[in-house]
Amino acid sequence: MTKFILTTKFNSLYGQSFNILYGKMKKYILLLYNVFIKIYGFRHVIFNHFFSYFTKHPVISNTDLTLDKIIVSKCSVSRYGDGEFSLISGKSLFFQPFYPVLQQKLQEILISERNNHIVCIPYAIIDTTAFIDSAKSYWKRYLSINRHQIYKKLDLNKNYFDSLVTRLYVDYTDKNKAAERFTKFKSLWHEKNILIVEGDKSRLGVGNDLFFDAKAIGRIICPSIDAFAKYDLIIKSIEDHHSNYDLILLALGPTATVIAYDLYDLKCPVVDIGHIDIEYEWFCNKADFKVPVKNKFIGEIPGGTDVNESCDDIDYKKSILVTID
Repeated sequence: MTKFILTTKFNSLYGQSFNILYGKMKKYILLLYNVFIKIYGFRHVIFNHFFSYFTKHPVISNTDLTLDKIIVSKCSVSRYGDGEFSLISGKSLFFQPFYPVLQQKLQEILISERNNHIVCIPYAIIDTTAFIDSAKSYWKRYLSINRHQIYKKLDLNKNYFDSLVTRLYVDYTDKNKAAERFTKFKSLWHEKNILIVEGDKSRLGVGNDLFFDAKAIGRIICPSIDAFAKYDLIIKSIEDHHSNYDLILLALGPTATVIAYDLYDLKCPVVDIGHIDIEYEWFCNKADFKVPVKNKFIGEIPGGTDVNESCDDIDYKKSILVTID
């Protein structure tokens, strides 16, 4: 009996000691891991800092030259932002899961050369002087980690255009240019029949006059989340309806980047218009920073995805040709 009690006490003390030791080991391992991560991240920052000084930079036309190119040439447009670069690197986005075929397609388009089709990447990669401080800080942090990886994916002999051409207002220090730039964009669809391919909570032009100059509007409504899973259905719907339209506008994340490339040879331009409607909302409301817009999906800001499932706007409902669930 005494032996049993002594053995039990020993095991109990041994167990407690082991747990204390194990807890301390976990703590120190975690500390070492965090130090490693900081050193690893710092190494990338230092590397990208020096890399930016001693490497050839991509050729990117600025916002106004890009806008003129789109208006005058009536070309199809594929746009890349940080989300598309993340997918190429094998990472998922919260609204678009990673697919190997999407990764491969985005990499292919990025270095492609097709007549009447342009590839746009952020002009901020080479110049942020026109931006407000928060936008400058974002791009500085982003590029301090990702510049080398992005450059590896580019063709540095290719002429790129500015993917931020659809972000015309909120990030700029001088916001007076926005009105002129939006007017230019509106000329693209002036008196034209336009087909809008968008997420089910994007609602381009609803509640504002962005497309008042258009002759007629038709819409193909797609999922806001994981649109690429429905890629074949979206392509078929566009092919079924495009003959009645002069211009196709896409607001569908990375899926839009691929659609504009795959359908570049339609009789009408296919333009990844991206965030232009949200920027126009901020412009009309003279917003000083990015804020939620009622009943419109914005994936990049807190509260931006909290929107109503349905839209009661009569003209919006009448414009819907197809809904892809």
